[in-house]
Amino acid sequence: MRTALLIATDSYSDPAFSALRAPGHDVASLRAVLADPAIGAFRTQVLVNRPAQEVRERVEDLFATAGLDDLVLLYLSGHGVKDRQGRLHFAATDTRADRLRTTGVPAELVRELIHESRSRKVVVLLDCCYSGAFPAGMRPKGGAVDVAELVEGRGCAVITSSTHLQHAFEPDGTAEVSTGPASVFTGVVVEGLRTGAADVDGDGAVTARDLYDYVHEHVRRLTPHQTPTSGGVVSGDLLVAHAPRRPAGGSAVRVAAAKALGDLGDPERAAAVLRGAAGGPAVAPPREYRFPARLDGKGGPVAFSPDSSLLAAAGTVWDTRTWQPASRLPRHDRPRAFSPDGHLLAVAGPRGISLRSTAAWHEVRFLPALARYLRFSHDGGLLVAWRPGTLSLWEAADGTWQSAPPAWEGVWAVDVSRSSPRLAVIGMPRDEMLRVELFDTSTRQLIARHPLREAEAMGLSPDGGLVALSSSTATVVLRTVDWAPVAELHTPSALREPGPVFVDDSTLAVHAHHGLELWDLPTRTRAFRLETDLEHLDFSPDGRFAAVSDRNGPPRVWARDRGDLGPLPIDPAPPVTPAERVGTRWWRRVVNRARPT
Repeated sequence: MRTALLIATDSYSDPAFSALRAPGHDVASLRAVLADPAIGAFRTQVLVNRPAQEVRERVEDLFATAGLDDLVLLYLSGHGVKDRQGRLHFAATDTRADRLRTTGVPAELVRELIHESRSRKVVVLLDCCYSGAFPAGMRPKGGAVDVAELVEGRGCAVITSSTHLQHAFEPDGTAEVSTGPASVFTGVVVEGLRTGAADVDGDGAVTARDLYDYVHEHVRRLTPHQTPTSGGVVSGDLLVAHAPRRPAGGSAVRVAAAKALGDLGDPERAAAVLRGAAGGPAVAPPREYRFPARLDGKGGPVAFSPDSSLLAAAGTVWDTRTWQPASRLPRHDRPRAFSPDGHLLAVAGPRGISLRSTAAWHEVRFLPALARYLRFSHDGGLLVAWRPGTLSLWEAADGTWQSAPPAWEGVWAVDVSRSSPRLAVIGMPRDEMLRVELFDTSTRQLIARHPLREAEAMGLSPDGGLVALSSSTATVVLRTVDWAPVAELHTPSALREPGPVFVDDSTLAVHAHHGLELWDLPTRTRAFRLETDLEHLDFSPDGRFAAVSDRNGPPRVWARDRGDLGPLPIDPAPPVTPAERVGTRWWRRVVNRARPT
């Protein structure tokens, strides 16, 4: 198994640490290439602006659960701080500069967890000031190694953005505050993996050594005052990623070739050229959800827990490891949402919202609010409840939940980022023009707004960097930092709900007339389609499942691997597609009108 934990911190409660903008963008870009089955094929987990205790626990979980042959990648982006003894600490969102040992994440702790882990294949990427101060002492595990082990690589490779005496620079050339979209170090890592340029020896594989050589050369070229370093001990070649095959010619040639292929009606080959795969083996598109299974129950919203171990569907909470019921829920067509730590399940009902403990499944709090949309903020401190026209917020404070201002009116659609403090709304307040607005869920302050001509539904990417706006004719994807268009998908939306859903930061699911379409945003091509009718949709955070349901049929789970469905039987008959259902309803109306009274 290949597992990556990506940790980014860009806002801090202690004013001694200046705010950063790069980490949030960094982690989204890196996640996209690491999770790509054709490049990194990692199962990725992302933490953005989390407290130090949670960061320490998740890092320990990462290494404690890794198996002997698992490859583990840890990435940290944010402020790195030295104490008076010169020891490196990573700053979390609640770290105090005067209490680094107890409120920060000591680099020494990370080193010890790596050493105690069973995994003998570890890659650490550090993008922070003084990251070169990461403790030495890495060594390969186990006894003698044979030729196969030397080929695969064993041990730990550490690549840092700077030496122990340097700051890690961001795009504007400062080491304190970023105004650009990505740090130099992480930007080079992402570009090297995405394009295959980090495969310096051209063998189709990017090893830890390849990656360091590429990063060192290009970072030094861009910022001569920043020198990436490499540490650790590795036996053989530790495979970080597969390199997409690059065609001859520069990027301008590839873009021109892709445009020509697109004009000739060959979008698949156009996508291959843009991915750098033309003239060679095609880069695999995102893996399809090929195996459908039917669950008990009828209709209702669906929601996965943050660790993907639970699925709330119809009147049941399912354990996705065994596909046995973990709990029963009231049977009604109302939304559900798990808190980011997985400790709470919010269930909307006809009278209000019930907050239930996932440990005992009893109600711990009742909120008098009606909702057709529920989502916790990325840190779990805010619960967003929406019903047509009205948006209300509930804030966790002193062990209870309280209504929090403001309460928006005239809101048509809403979505909350899963891994960043971002909330997006579409609305037309007080007879003003239609617009999309972006808010910070930590401060509830308006960040930006953008006028719209039309939009019926919306989805916000996990990192909050992209917003997808669907209308009856197309879905447009915009960057939230400057509202620049990223992609326009000419696929008509079937219904207002569900709106577009980001599977990850580079894959978008759109409910179209002929089913659920998944689009690869970097290439602007449709990866595949699930011919299924639906009113509710969710994807498991680990990428293994898609869950759908409609008002008239049972909920379904689509899996990428048959083994993940366990005892559930495969149901080969797909549900009726939206286009067929619309046609059926139209035919029934015609027949009913023709009947004699």
